[in-house]
Amino acid sequence: MAKMEAGLFLCLVAGVVLFQLLDGRINVRGLMDRKPKGGLDPARAQMLVLSLALAITTILQIDQMRASGEIALPSDTLLYVFGSSQALYLFRKRQQLKGD
Repeated sequence: MAKMEAGLFLCLVAGVVLFQLLDGRINVRGLMDRKPKGGLDPARAQMLVLSLALAITTILQIDQMRASGEIALPSDTLLYVFGSSQALYLFRKRQQLKGD
């Protein structure tokens, strides 16, 4: 029963966020833009995709964690990729600030 309630809760939260995104209450304009030049910023897109992948992986592991009673960490590969993505973003951000 608790699993169904948790799933329902997550679906409701996702529905509220999606509705507010479509309604315009949550503003995402410029989220992926390069600030000085406009257009898509690959570093931001990469960070967003990898952050979502890490979050989804963690959510999917919750059931396994509950069954075993132990908190499982994400795989080393995923953590290395995530850390590398963060480092790349910070490097590019620093380069942009030096250029300004």
